[in-house]
Amino acid sequence: MRKNGQLLSAVAAVFALFGTPAIAAASTAPQAAPIPCSTWQYNVDYNKPIYSSGAGLDEVGRSVNGGFVNVVGFSDTGYRYGNFYTASGQRYQTEKWIHVTHIHYVRCW
Repeated sequence: MRKNGQLLSAVAAVFALFGTPAIAAASTAPQAAPIPCSTWQYNVDYNKPIYSSGAGLDEVGRSVNGGFVNVVGFSDTGYRYGNFYTASGQRYQTEKWIHVTHIHYVRCW
C-alpha cells in the first residue's frame, strides 16, 4: 500500500510541475500576440517645464492642472516627447518634451 501511495504522490508532483495532459495540449494552441503600443498616455504634474528639445533645453511652457501628454518618443536623457492636452482634451503644446519625473503612466495603445 505504501508503494502505491508513493507512486500517486510522485504522479501528482509531476502533474503539479508540468500540468495535466489536457492543459499541455491546450497550451500548444496558437496564442494571440500582444499588440505593441505606439502611444503612451501619462498624467502630467502641474506647472512643470515643457521643452522644445529632449535635452531639457529651451523651455517653451508649463504643464497645466489636470493635463496629460500622449507620448510617442523617448530620449536617452529621461525625457518624453509628445502632444500635451488639458483635462478637457484641448491640445496646448505640440511635439514637445517633458522629464519622466513629472509624468505618471495611464495607458497605451
